[in-house]
Amino acid sequence: MDIFNKVKLFVDKVLFTVLFAIITLILICVSLQVFYRYFLQAPIIFTEELVRFLLIWLGLLGSSYAFGRKGHISLTILLDRVPKRVHKILIIIIDLLILISSILILIIGGMELIQVTKTQTSSVLALPIWLVYSVISISGCLITFYQVFFISRNISSIIKGE
Repeated sequence: MDIFNKVKLFVDKVLFTVLFAIITLILICVSLQVFYRYFLQAPIIFTEELVRFLLIWLGLLGSSYAFGRKGHISLTILLDRVPKRVHKILIIIIDLLILISSILILIIGGMELIQVTKTQTSSVLALPIWLVYSVISISGCLITFYQVFFISRNISSIIKGE
């Protein structure tokens, strides 16, 4: 197994652990909120905002993880009808388009959003809003990494004649 595969496996494990922690934290916060609101009649104020921010992180990091696992839905009707070599070339083109979109929209757009929200804080937790939105660029970097991995793997398989 080459170093690139080992790095991908490491990133997958770290990302899975972070996602598991976020889901666990969301479950704890929602359970506490329900318990305090309905049984003690004294709702916890910060849990709603924290869960909202955690859901943003969960959605973006989860989609990055799905990219890394090739877990997104794809229509392969046309791809299944072309020869294997053309199929791999089309997959590389699709991966390149995703890579470019990830860089332009998520990384660069996320950085611009961070600049715009630099001075804002959340109302209850007093967290800097840029911190919440930083996950957009983080997700873009992860998707970019995964796409470079898949593109390089497909190019090497074409070169080897597989």
